[in-house]
Amino acid sequence: MRFVGNIIWFVFGGAILALLWLFGALIFAVSIIGLPISRGAIEMAKLSAFPFGKDVVHVRELDGKGLTAVTALTGTIGFIANIVWAIFFGSRCFSAI
Repeated sequence: MRFVGNIIWFVFGGAILALLWLFGALIFAVSIIGLPISRGAIEMAKLSAFPFGKDVVHVRELDGKGLTAVTALTGTIGFIANIVWAIFFGSRCFSAI
């Protein structure tokens, strides 16, 4: 059943989504600073192409540390950075429409 689901998904949009992630990875790979983001985009491309039968696990479940003061602080900083990104750069995508 996973095989059939993956084929249907790939044909009806998974291929395009994976290609977009790979294009983003290529753009980020141009700079040295973007290499970690590029690696993450390649992983997202693999998950976008064939998602059925895969498990997505949060990093805190892998390292077993759970919620600490450091992870809470970095999570908060990441959340604020996402809000700033959405306000200043995300709105540009909608203004072009």
